[in-house]
Amino acid sequence: MDPLYRKAIAQGLAGMAVFVALIFLPAGTWHYWQGWLFIAVFSVSTIAFTVYLALYDRPLLERRMNAGPQHEKEWSQKIIVSLIILAFFVGPSGFGVGRLGKFERLQPT
Repeated sequence: MDPLYRKAIAQGLAGMAVFVALIFLPAGTWHYWQGWLFIAVFSVSTIAFTVYLALYDRPLLERRMNAGPQHEKEWSQKIIVSLIILAFFVGPSGFGVGRLGKFERLQPT
């Protein structure tokens, strides 16, 4: 197997583990259908795009595999990319869903 494909698979699995942890640990339950839906939609779209790049634009796939704050040249860009990644992971997490109590629906009066 091509080393680039191995790296893509390894990074994909590691990313999936991080997503599962960031979504379901704060929720405190596996019974969180919105979390499973997010994981499914994100996984399918990411896998499809990665396969497309592997077939049609290998140089772009190589550059995308080496992305992140550690690969930025300027200090300000390292900070900006780090903050964007943090907001992306913390924003959609399931805080307040399971362990902190379910959100109550508004009841008509």
